[in-house]
Amino acid sequence: MITFCILGDMGSGYEAQHLVAKSMIKNIKENKVGFVCGLGDNIYPAGCYNTDDPQFKNKFEIPYKNIPNNIKFYMCLGNHDYGNYWDQTFRDCSSNQIEYGIQSQKKGKKWFLPGHYYTYSKTKNGVKVDFFVIDTNLDLMGDKLKEKQYDYISEKIKKSKARWKILYGHHTFVSIAGHGNAEPELDKYLRKLFRLGIDIYFNGHDHNKQIVEVKVGKRKIPVVTCGTGGKTYDDELNFTNIKNGSKLVWHAETLGFGTVFCDKKQLRL
Repeated sequence: MITFCILGDMGSGYEAQHLVAKSMIKNIKENKVGFVCGLGDNIYPAGCYNTDDPQFKNKFEIPYKNIPNNIKFYMCLGNHDYGNYWDQTFRDCSSNQIEYGIQSQKKGKKWFLPGHYYTYSKTKNGVKVDFFVIDTNLDLMGDKLKEKQYDYISEKIKKSKARWKILYGHHTFVSIAGHGNAEPELDKYLRKLFRLGIDIYFNGHDHNKQIVEVKVGKRKIPVVTCGTGGKTYDDELNFTNIKNGSKLVWHAETLGFGTVFCDKKQLRL
């Protein structure tokens, strides 16, 4: 059994983050969780301005200090991790989290983020899971980076022989919560990747928890939102975002994280 947690929108430094972290620590011990998929918005409100930024300590290292360093947080970049993109003086600072991730691995620590996009695999008792991690901030990325990411990830998905193929990034694909469904460019980008054989998509961005079954081609793909790691939900819900061919399976507007159990027969959340 391969067991891991999913956690998004965590880096607030608020009491909410510490409460979720405390619950995760208990869960990791009880379920023998091996690692964490970080679903973006790692540091609120505007990322980190250098690799020595004290926010790395206050909004990551301290909240998760009681989680052993061998339990890696495989992070992706959220919109807030890019910096104050809503300001005229915007300066892209996403590279600081990547550099921090590289330094973290050299020191044997938890934060893992080698680039805007990457893949990794986990194998246990004959079960192999391939993870495909992408940067969904298409509006903040240049065309060259978007194309390089798509070409790399699509080729890796096609070549994968794993029992389960998991794609994750920060932004929603289908969501009843405040941010709603993906913008047209991201919708098209994700659908092309889904069609290559992805079994499930994880994302954060909206600060609630959802499971939506989405029809892509002839297949039904579970889309899981889990952006409840550091902030409470404070927006209205819009159920009309669930279009024909999609089905809202479950939702909750409470703090928390997800735990995923994978064996040869099923992927259980």
